[in-house]
Amino acid sequence: MRADFRSEGQVSPGVAFVLPYVKARGTELQTLQLARQLRLRGWTVRLFVIQGWGVEPVLDAFRQCGALVEMLGPPVRVGQKAIDWRRWPRLVWRLHRCGASVVVSRAGMANRFACLAALAADRPSVAVLSSAVIVPDGWRPSLWASWRQRLLWGWPTRIVTVSAESLGRLQRAFPQLRSRSKAIPNGVLSPIVSTRESPRVPSQSLEPGCFHLCTVGSLELVRKGLDVILQAMALLASRGWNDCRLTLVGSGEDQQLLEDLGERLGISSMLCFVGECTNPQLLVAQADLFVLPSRREGLPNALLEAMFTGTCVVAADCPTGPAEIIEHGQTGFLVPVADPQTLADQIEQLRLQPEQRRAVAAAGQRMVMVRYSPERCAEAYQQLLLDLAR
Repeated sequence: MRADFRSEGQVSPGVAFVLPYVKARGTELQTLQLARQLRLRGWTVRLFVIQGWGVEPVLDAFRQCGALVEMLGPPVRVGQKAIDWRRWPRLVWRLHRCGASVVVSRAGMANRFACLAALAADRPSVAVLSSAVIVPDGWRPSLWASWRQRLLWGWPTRIVTVSAESLGRLQRAFPQLRSRSKAIPNGVLSPIVSTRESPRVPSQSLEPGCFHLCTVGSLELVRKGLDVILQAMALLASRGWNDCRLTLVGSGEDQQLLEDLGERLGISSMLCFVGECTNPQLLVAQADLFVLPSRREGLPNALLEAMFTGTCVVAADCPTGPAEIIEHGQTGFLVPVADPQTLADQIEQLRLQPEQRRAVAAAGQRMVMVRYSPERCAEAYQQLLLDLAR
């Protein structure tokens, strides 16, 4: 075993994280938080960035926590979801040279790239499935299917899902991978870098005198269910709640579609698109409700963050994470997927019951601080990585 340092009297290995690029989104911030926690435990941490570009405040945060950041080449296809496979030999070579004992890929699109490189460099690897595991109807498990799927992920040594439901789906679909897979829930993200203010929300404050809803995530109309929340906003407006405001934090290719839908529904004045914020918690904490209308998720970081800030949450009961996090009526509220009528009803009810909102928000905050603490997540990863390194 290659050892880079000593921690608590025992030799510990180094870990290499691989990301396609570095944005200020859940995948990257979870990697950063885990890197910080492992560094506090004495690990040597390296980050390889395939496409060679990223958001500077987040890259600086990696460096400040002691991670060694290395671009696999100059910036290429900046702003695009892409993997340049011509850089794969360089990653193999760097893994041979850097001394890291375990390779971890936390981005689904980079799993095959990173894990095959680890295989070529004779290093164990971990592929993290950060999205929901969806199995087609009529699926029949087989040895060939398990091998094929493992190869599609880059033949990782271990597979980690971020929710127990996803783990169950994975193991039912690919029973031969049962011994190689486990669930490790994400840790709640705390603010990690200085805020980049949005020009459309001066000083990161919300309009006073309104009932504020907030949602955070990629502006993907179908997967994130943003058409559902816009339809719910239209229903609220039809009931006379014209002072409702929805703040959408994030960016994505569907923003124009969403703005056009808001125009058709007659609710443009109720919507505020603020783009990406490095610390969206500062906006979420001011909202009356956080809404996650997704059609599918892994274990939604945005939901954990909202609960951590003490904001009451409403989420669609989609596969695979919200129902694992929320106890309906106790720590948050669950509504059916793609049901704007029920979502509007739930929002209206909570608007009329501020005491219930506050009580449920406080209970949710207490729960995530214990069950989804960064320390608990890091401890589970540390044990997995140590087992692999041995």
